[in-house]
Amino acid sequence: MHRRYSWSPLPKDLNSFLQPLIDELVELSRGVEAVDVVNEEVFALRAHILAAFGDLPAIAKLMEFVGHNGRFPCRLCKIMSILGRTAKNASHLYCPLHRSDDTGLDPYELPLRTHEECLKDGYDVLRAPNDTVRADLATDCGIKGVTLLAKLSSIRIPDSFPVEAMHLVWINLIPQLADLWREKFNGIDSGFEDYLINALVWNSMGDMCVDSSRSTPSSFGCPIPHFRNRSHFTAESWSRWATHAAPNLLRRRFMDLRYYIHFVCLVNLMNKCTDHAVDRSELPAIRRGFIEWVEDFEQIYYQHDPERIQVCTTNIHYLLHIVDSIERLGPLPGYWAFPMEQYCSFIGASVKSRRFPYANIARRVCDVAQLCIIREIYDLRNMISFGQTRASTEEDLKTEMREGDKFENYPNRIFLTPWAEALTVTPELRAQISKYLATTYEVRIGKKLALELIPDTLQQWGRMRITQGGNLIQARGYHKLRWDGRDASFVRYELLADRLAHLPRATPDFVPTSYYGQLQYLFKLPLKPESVVNPSKDGSKYLILAFILEAPVVIEDAYEYRVTWYEGKLGSGEVVDALTIQCAIGRIQDNKRWWIIDRIYTCYALDEQSPGNPTLIHASDPSAQIRTPQISPTPDEECKSDPRPRIRPLRKCPTPKKPKNPTPEQKSDPSRNSDPWGLQTSDPREKVRPSRGFGFKKPNPIRNNPPAPGPVFPSVRPPGSNSPYLLGTR
Repeated sequence: MHRRYSWSPLPKDLNSFLQPLIDELVELSRGVEAVDVVNEEVFALRAHILAAFGDLPAIAKLMEFVGHNGRFPCRLCKIMSILGRTAKNASHLYCPLHRSDDTGLDPYELPLRTHEECLKDGYDVLRAPNDTVRADLATDCGIKGVTLLAKLSSIRIPDSFPVEAMHLVWINLIPQLADLWREKFNGIDSGFEDYLINALVWNSMGDMCVDSSRSTPSSFGCPIPHFRNRSHFTAESWSRWATHAAPNLLRRRFMDLRYYIHFVCLVNLMNKCTDHAVDRSELPAIRRGFIEWVEDFEQIYYQHDPERIQVCTTNIHYLLHIVDSIERLGPLPGYWAFPMEQYCSFIGASVKSRRFPYANIARRVCDVAQLCIIREIYDLRNMISFGQTRASTEEDLKTEMREGDKFENYPNRIFLTPWAEALTVTPELRAQISKYLATTYEVRIGKKLALELIPDTLQQWGRMRITQGGNLIQARGYHKLRWDGRDASFVRYELLADRLAHLPRATPDFVPTSYYGQLQYLFKLPLKPESVVNPSKDGSKYLILAFILEAPVVIEDAYEYRVTWYEGKLGSGEVVDALTIQCAIGRIQDNKRWWIIDRIYTCYALDEQSPGNPTLIHASDPSAQIRTPQISPTPDEECKSDPRPRIRPLRKCPTPKKPKNPTPEQKSDPSRNSDPWGLQTSDPREKVRPSRGFGFKKPNPIRNNPPAPGPVFPSVRPPGSNSPYLLGTR
């Protein structure tokens, strides 16, 4: 109902079309007779409509509201719009918070509509004696009637019509920001600000987004198209660009840092709201965040200039009501229009005739239904398919559960085909396995003992599925990536690391630490009985290990957003337990730098009460759950009893070469003996990264306007030019 086609005129009286549906819904709410086939009983089946959602024009039509073109454009509050000029010098109504005549409303105290007021205003309009009075009343209140949905006892106006994030943010707000940065939004320039991005930089970022489809797992979503192909963008691709690519690629590409901070604050807020669980205590901080974001938006893009009022669309105002919808109906994924939009895309693709569109749609739906029945009756699932989906179907998961290898000591892990070829243990791999066993069991393993403990060939798998909504991960050393494939071999794995490893006499302090790398092999190592790794006579003990080429990642927590990246080649590899692998990750190549896309850290916070132990506040991907290893009070007993945690220094960096001509500061700095990279700024027992809760109030550079450091831009050389352009300049 939220989708409108150009060849389908809108009905003047939508309630006349809804009447049959409303009659059935009323009957269903009272109860209809149904049969319980298990208990062989007859019972009353009741169902209730809780919410209706869609884009602004469709919901305004459904609710009998005037909509975003009226004097009162908002269906949730009574904010009044003001007159402004459009790009074609026509008049239009906009609703900014700032008003030159001081008639603006306090965003913390918006006059919200109530169910009783909406019904009263709607009935007053319907009782008007003539059309002129009816139009005047509708203009004065923003309501032109009463929807038939009000007959349902479960519907409350406007509480049952929440803010829908897919159309509001991903289809409207994010493209609007992208157009503003390119000076393509109704011809509006940057005014007194300097937020424009050079076209050369923008095109290079588009190329990076297109290339990232190969280095990103298909479970992350659809590929991001190039900005030149604007018509190829969908709500999913815009959301992927805004949450996965843009926070990395836009870093240090604005001339002023506060534009980037303003954008990533929106990304952080949306990641919080699109989580599957939002704590009620966090809602005041989220509401304050949206209010401040809208105020800063008007300061940066509107600049309180009547000639620029076109940027203050109704979508910007509806950001102030996102928390109201969450309070009433829960997080945003419960009522966004992605499922309906996918079905509308399926229906729209079937329309080949503009003269008879509905005949095309009916024929398409009928044909698909008949093919589905034939496929189920004659078991032709492998022969009849309706397009290839990125996500695994339920049938695929059942096949994996049936055919995959499962082990009792490795819950939520399924090891899948191909497994025909045995893994030949090379000297390098044997050395890494020996290192893992020696570190885990605290024993010394020489070459002779390693030959006894580690066979020459091992059973291996090509893929691993993390169950309960987890990722499908590939072992890249087993089979190469196809030319048209999407890489799912890069993973995040979590190990216990000694924070004080650089202090030989200090008591070990183990903290869970995340690492990144490319999975090469998954193999099973039998533990030889009556050996240093298996003192018992039980010969059935084993370990499922993974050989991973570690990436030298760098984590930056500055600028209100956490980013992870690495440069150069991957490491020589290390062996870890398969249970330490948490999820698959994506990558985006930016010149020599690889940005890491880790959906679980899209929006994060650290618990102030537990130093070094991250507390997950948001997980934008429910399939990628952090497994926090339990840290025993006695680390020695922990390492002996649990072979999975791996102990190593918190940061693995190659030892830097000694400078030929050290500076006086280097000579007099005693911390360089144990901290050659300058990571240790004070007490080595302090946390490596400062922790901060979500509600922690930091100085806002947009509001306080501190002197921002000049950004460092990499340079690119245009073809046929001898002088490079600086990225981010105009």
